[in-house]
Amino acid sequence: MQRRMLVTLLAILVVLYGVAAAQAPLPAHTRGSGSLPGLR
Repeated sequence: MQRRMLVTLLAILVVLYGVAAAQAPLPAHTRGSGSLPGLR
């Protein structure tokens, strides 16, 4: 495995999560009580 690929994937995930959080900072219904309520 190449570390640059893993770091790039992690960076992409962080950016995507940031965009999703920016679009929906406070979801009306938080079904999941975990640390990531917006995904599910």
